[in-house]
Amino acid sequence: MKPSSFLIAVSILQLAAVSPALAQATQAGALPVAEAPSERDVEVARTHFGRGVQFYNNGDYKLSLLEFRRSYELSRNYRVLYNIGQVNQQLSNYAKALAALEQYLKEGGAEVDEERRVEVASSVAELEKKTAVLKLAFDVDIAEVWIDDVALGTFARGALVRVDAGDHRIEVRRAGRESAGAAVSLAAGDATTVELRLPERRLRPPELAPAPVAVSPPKSSTLLWVGWIATGTLAAGAGITGVLATSHASELASLRNSPDSTASERQSEGDQARAFAIASDALAGTAVAVGLTSLYFTVFSKDKSPGPRRESATNIRLGPSGVSLVHRY
Repeated sequence: MKPSSFLIAVSILQLAAVSPALAQATQAGALPVAEAPSERDVEVARTHFGRGVQFYNNGDYKLSLLEFRRSYELSRNYRVLYNIGQVNQQLSNYAKALAALEQYLKEGGAEVDEERRVEVASSVAELEKKTAVLKLAFDVDIAEVWIDDVALGTFARGALVRVDAGDHRIEVRRAGRESAGAAVSLAAGDATTVELRLPERRLRPPELAPAPVAVSPPKSSTLLWVGWIATGTLAAGAGITGVLATSHASELASLRNSPDSTASERQSEGDQARAFAIASDALAGTAVAVGLTSLYFTVFSKDKSPGPRRESATNIRLGPSGVSLVHRY
């Protein structure tokens, strides 16, 4: 027996004596592993085992289970599996208790005496009556299996999984495939086949944003802008010709008051003043007509647009200074 193996075996014997229910799991013997744990692992495993015994005696089975599991991970002493099985039974984790005891018999092999083997075999038989078996029949060679959102590991197609009796949610995952799931309700002793298909995952093409649609302004709107621009141009022309007509009229008045002016000069200035005055009046009249037309279509085209309509009124007033438009909403 190697020194490190002897240390862990003796420490387990000493600690298990605290609890008669657990003492049977701590017989001395060599560790069934190819490589013995280090001295540090032995010391830490012994500490975790001692805590597990204390928690077990105090009835805190959840913490006790954690400590025993850590002790086994460090020591790989199969005898700790017996303790793990006993605590799982206290927590009603029947499938896990069954797995731990079966592993205990497997790893212990010939080192497990006949009396202990009979006891454990009896516990295994009782636990089998409280569990059910699932046969995984998925359509891939191997997949990751989850039960009740807990990962159990990777299993081959047709593998058998033992679970506690009750309602369970089964999910199977595989890279490159869509996951598949099923809900099962199992009574104690059931053996049920769960068939799951994992379809190949399809790559979705990226969604393209719709091409922007150019919205051209309505023809009526374009015509309105042309009308208002024409109104402004005509009004400006009327103003310019009016200024020129006034200038020539003023020059004509000066020539008439001048004794040196000739009849032809006065005639020329008079003709130009009249021409510009006529042009100014014509442009002003046209500007008013085009402006009124544009205003009319502007008001009535807005009334036809969607949305809430507002009552409006447009009045045209003629006064000494010209034409004025009053629009009330």
